[in-house]
Amino acid sequence: MCYRFYGVSAHAAAAPHLGRSALDAVELMNVGANFLREHILPEARIHYAITNAGGSSPGTVQPYAEVLYLIRAPEISQTREIRDRIDNIARGAALMTDTRVEPVFIKACSNIMPSRLLEEVLYRNMRAVARPRYTREELRRAAAFLSGADPEPGIAAVRTAVVPYRHTRQAQPGSSDVGDVSWICPTAQILTATWAAGTQAHTWQAFAQGKGAVAHKGMLYAGKVLAGAILDMLEQPQLAEQAKAEHKAQLGGRVYESPVPDGVKPDAAGAWAK
Repeated sequence: MCYRFYGVSAHAAAAPHLGRSALDAVELMNVGANFLREHILPEARIHYAITNAGGSSPGTVQPYAEVLYLIRAPEISQTREIRDRIDNIARGAALMTDTRVEPVFIKACSNIMPSRLLEEVLYRNMRAVARPRYTREELRRAAAFLSGADPEPGIAAVRTAVVPYRHTRQAQPGSSDVGDVSWICPTAQILTATWAAGTQAHTWQAFAQGKGAVAHKGMLYAGKVLAGAILDMLEQPQLAEQAKAEHKAQLGGRVYESPVPDGVKPDAAGAWAK
């Protein structure tokens, strides 16, 4: 969500009483959101960034400011509840500063409903498919990235072992529209090594390795695993029926509701950020 605040510009020294600070509203909103953290689920997260502070002159009462919020929770219903409270905080900040707030929806996605049955099918194929083999040069390049990642002592440059399967409902710190798909049909995912061990996501190190040989081999391995799982489903139709039954039981009568409000249009150009 993006929250745009509109106030009234004025000279901060000569006529501050005539101004209505949009930046004050943003700051008060953030204070309110920080107090809210104590009263939400421990697994939930609230992130924000002031994307427009209104200007560079401290001698001006800023007439416009905006802040971008990202809300995460294990369940989409919990995210909606927190979003509603954040909306109230934004309205309260506008009321306190005599400004106007405009909430702008940016994006949303549902939580993932993983299929244990499909996970087991994928795991069997991960063990069956030959794992990638790396040249000395590829491992040397990976080790160069590893040296700057503060890895555990003795860790290999690229992980090659298949981690033993363990189904878990523990929420992962990420968001994906795969979650919306998983509410419609049985869904499962795998992770394969495509960068040096210890590489953090959303970093230049991850970006720099994205077109390397290690990444390509990891993607091809993933493709073979997925293909093997598809073949299993075709040769054993009962697996699909079992997965559908599992999915129905997992939903427990709940029906998918898109987290995107009615009437919202895609903003591919990013026009929301003024």
